[in-house]
Amino acid sequence: MRRPLLLAAAAALVAAAPASAENRVIPAFDGESPPLVLGQDIAPVLDGPFLSGEDVIWLERRQGLLAIVADGPRGQRDLDTSTNEPGPEPLQFDLDVAEGRLALSSFHYTCRGDVNCSRYNAGTPDNFTTLLGPVDGPFRQLDTSCGIATADVAAMAFAGVCLISGGRELHEEGDAPPRRLDGSTFMPPQVAGDFIAEPIPGANAQWVGVRVRRRLALDEVYRVDVAITDFDLLPDGSVAYALRGTPEVGWSSPEFPTIHRRNAGYEVRDVVADGNDIGARSDGGRIDIIHRADDSLSLPVIDPAAIGSFDLHGSRVAWARRPCSRISIVVWDRSQPQPELGGTDCTLPDHGSGPLRVGAGRRVAVTITCPQDAAAGCAGVTSLSAYLRRRRGGRRFLRGSSAESFDLLAGESDTIRVRLRRRGLRRFRTGYVQIETTLRRNRQDQRTRRALRLR
Repeated sequence: MRRPLLLAAAAALVAAAPASAENRVIPAFDGESPPLVLGQDIAPVLDGPFLSGEDVIWLERRQGLLAIVADGPRGQRDLDTSTNEPGPEPLQFDLDVAEGRLALSSFHYTCRGDVNCSRYNAGTPDNFTTLLGPVDGPFRQLDTSCGIATADVAAMAFAGVCLISGGRELHEEGDAPPRRLDGSTFMPPQVAGDFIAEPIPGANAQWVGVRVRRRLALDEVYRVDVAITDFDLLPDGSVAYALRGTPEVGWSSPEFPTIHRRNAGYEVRDVVADGNDIGARSDGGRIDIIHRADDSLSLPVIDPAAIGSFDLHGSRVAWARRPCSRISIVVWDRSQPQPELGGTDCTLPDHGSGPLRVGAGRRVAVTITCPQDAAAGCAGVTSLSAYLRRRRGGRRFLRGSSAESFDLLAGESDTIRVRLRRRGLRRFRTGYVQIETTLRRNRQDQRTRRALRLR
């Protein structure tokens, strides 16, 4: 069980050969991840991954639709592609997979003329859909008018936050009508087994504890009164949580409702629980597995390129990573060595050397090449500015500019061109092209010049 996340951070997959449950790094989006536009693209791209049996499952935002994808011993396959994007406005979605079932809630924002809508997700929520069913289908659309924006699923129930009417809804399997839960939409509920857990609200939308109730009777089993930032409910009613402002993880259960603490060594961003294990993750991409039985720690995952969420199941841990532009899903069986991940950051491309010449149509071409040792590739934006002078050392004039994005694997090249303005071109004798590159992920900059021959 993993808490729902609305990622504000999308795409086709390779047809993979049948895979086992062993370690693997799976290229997402057919190796061609959706482009990142500096300062603009903060829309969600993918949700997950989740471990379900021997499969790893995630959702990716392809052009025009949302695809739920599974990869495992039966190969890679689309579980569902029926949820379509209604338009160019920003889309939000939330996938949850637990206890052999999955749920997907999605909606989009109607921009209504707001020029910043697609960048900041401003606008009016609209077009709510919720898909629900066993992992291998069939799926059904949940009948609700409350505008469900989050998804949390268990074997016999579903719970979500309502944006239109406010509050929360709890749906049981079968024909029973949904039940409304009191409380704020800032309190996303979780369901697991026969239990439901809800954060306890405090000032400034912060959580000051978590309450565990029986799902059918809604009577309180126990509550934990401590400031938390995240929590995860297990089918036996146990709950793990990250303590706010401390480097500690805590857990409680119906049998032992007191707070049991374990120092993780850093302030924990999110937690995932599975059986007797609790996964705690830092902002820097470190995941530690804490064994509740003896408080011991297993070998940690350390991946600064990790994005999105992560999941635990048995001895396996899964997470998504985007070291540069390409996205992959990693599955690691902790009984084996961690798989080779490759690089953790974009590499600056080589812009070449020597003088440039003006070609046909007054265009100047610059070839950029991603170095052979760039493990994560090269991706970013390169700008060209052509400056000309009438005599050596004289005043310079900007006579052309352009900017293009690039996304290259190690050893690949691309050509970027700038066109010079025709007027008065014959009067200029010397010049140069200023080349500026900004990498997409780590925002590293590079500025170089190459001489330009006009004669």
